[in-house]
Amino acid sequence: MVEVRVTGGTVRGTAERGMAVFRGIPFAAPPVGEFRFAAPQPVEAWDGVRETPAFGPPPPQAEVFGMDGMGAAGDEWLTVNVWSPGIVGDLPVMVWIQGGAYTAACPACPSTTARGSRPAVSSW
Repeated sequence: MVEVRVTGGTVRGTAERGMAVFRGIPFAAPPVGEFRFAAPQPVEAWDGVRETPAFGPPPPQAEVFGMDGMGAAGDEWLTVNVWSPGIVGDLPVMVWIQGGAYTAACPACPSTTARGSRPAVSSW
């Protein structure tokens, strides 16, 4: 188990194939209600340690291309997944912003997850 402090609190990830892996870390408050089409709001801090073994839920989207079977829907879809060769020192960071045209993308899609020791990079 690997723990790091982020804006909202402490997260606990896993060690997988020599990498520290954190899935489903919220980076903003859920965009629901009055915040649905507003700018992202700061993430609400949590107490204790938040486990991060699973991807966050997919955002709302049409049920096309089998996307409705990619995970349970939920409100907390503003999450980030992190794969790192370590958690100390200055390491490079790759940021991939998923597209999907509001119809075909999710945090657990193979094109958005690291495979082995190299991140998979693609665009829609």
